[in-house]
Amino acid sequence: MTITRTQLRTLRIEMQAALNKAGIPNFEFSVGNMSFGATDVNIKVKGTLTGTVCTEDALFSSKVEQFGLKTVGQKGNKLTGFVPSRYKYPFTYETVRGTRYKCSEVEAQRMFG
Repeated sequence: MTITRTQLRTLRIEMQAALNKAGIPNFEFSVGNMSFGATDVNIKVKGTLTGTVCTEDALFSSKVEQFGLKTVGQKGNKLTGFVPSRYKYPFTYETVRGTRYKCSEVEAQRMFG
């Protein structure tokens, strides 16, 4: 028997529900990427202190302000992140259907400016 993507989707939902139900004060958890083989799975879980701004969010906010961007575009697309190590396509956005794409600074200004 091998691991299927359906099992992983169920596992992600159940883990997120369990973390939310745990009621650990001052923390917000999110289940991230999963890499898997035939019989094992590695799961990334991120915990963030509530009421604080993490460095990624602070950088994203400063870049949105620097380029004069809006977080929601004309077609309903949402600007979701900035990754400085991707120098060609540093911005990330999500369409109305939930598909995520990368874009350059010029493209971000055109879509979200």
